[in-house]
Amino acid sequence: MVDALRDSEAALRESERQLQQIVDSIPGLTWRADAQGSITYWSQSFIDYAGATLEEIIGYGFMNYLHPEDRDHVMATWVGILQSGKPGESETRIRRADGQYRWFLWRVSPFFDGDGKLTQWFGINVDIENRKRAEEDLRQSQNELAHVTRMTTMGELAVSIAHEVNQPLMAVVTNAGASLRWLNGDTPDIAMARQALERIVRDGHRAGDIITSLRNLARKSAPRLDRLALDQVIPVVLDLLRGELQRHGVVAKAQLDEAITIQGDSTQLQQVVLNLIMNAVEAMAGTDADARRLTVRAQARDGEAVVSVTDTGPGLGTDDPDKLFEAFFSTKAEGIGMGLSICRSIIEAHGGRIWAANNGTRGSVFSFTLPLAEGTGADVSSL
Repeated sequence: MVDALRDSEAALRESERQLQQIVDSIPGLTWRADAQGSITYWSQSFIDYAGATLEEIIGYGFMNYLHPEDRDHVMATWVGILQSGKPGESETRIRRADGQYRWFLWRVSPFFDGDGKLTQWFGINVDIENRKRAEEDLRQSQNELAHVTRMTTMGELAVSIAHEVNQPLMAVVTNAGASLRWLNGDTPDIAMARQALERIVRDGHRAGDIITSLRNLARKSAPRLDRLALDQVIPVVLDLLRGELQRHGVVAKAQLDEAITIQGDSTQLQQVVLNLIMNAVEAMAGTDADARRLTVRAQARDGEAVVSVTDTGPGLGTDDPDKLFEAFFSTKAEGIGMGLSICRSIIEAHGGRIWAANNGTRGSVFSFTLPLAEGTGADVSSL
């Protein structure tokens, strides 16, 4: 009897040793918490990683090892998981023994006893530092590529842009000369001079607006999400492209619902609209000159802003419209296939989606959605 008990205890110790070895060999930092969320166990791998003692991290002491910017978010997420009684996950930065922070994905699942009562939580933290760095490198590469694309587009539009800026400047010179003549005459015509000066102010503002648009489009800056109305985005692009549209014989019109407000980066959204319009202009290059029509619509529908660019060209050159938004896919012989891919990246980063379709029997329509900003009335309409 004594020998059997001794053998049983030895087997139990060996089982515990093997279990501990399994836990310590898991490629992650494992831990356990009681039903209320207080940490009761951390694996040796975490203690070694943090250079801490179990007493320092037990309970909620582990919070001292999280990045200060992440603590509130982690605590809010943890409280939410505890209240739900369901598995959950989040990301955070944890300080290493040498003081450096690394990104971890932490996941936790509840444990229930035989009566279905939640008694413990089991979690694991997996190092995702390399993945986060790769994501950041990808974002930087996309920003670089987006900037190159903007500059390439501007290079293609340089002649038209110079013409657009030259028009208000020449008008300023003409009106200034007229003002001098009306003021220097034997009988100065003050009323006519005042009208000419008002036109100078108007054209000066127009030239400034064009230059501001070009500067914003070319500026290499990080995305900035501001509350803005779509009528601050679309008309600016149409105004910028006025000369290009006229040169190609394209009649363009905008149909914009009032008070459509979104949260976004105006420069990036202008880039998307500009790209879609220029694609439409190129698509209509082979059609009859008197049939080139382009319409830009913006409507509020079901909590979203829906923007579409419709043309009267030959339609989509592929049976799979989704492929148009893949990197390096192009239906144009000289195209590099990055414009629409970047558009998709920008729209998805804004929480929206983008797609393309044929416009009935003639032309195509490219559409994208953006979430409406908080407090914006969402009128229900249809495309």
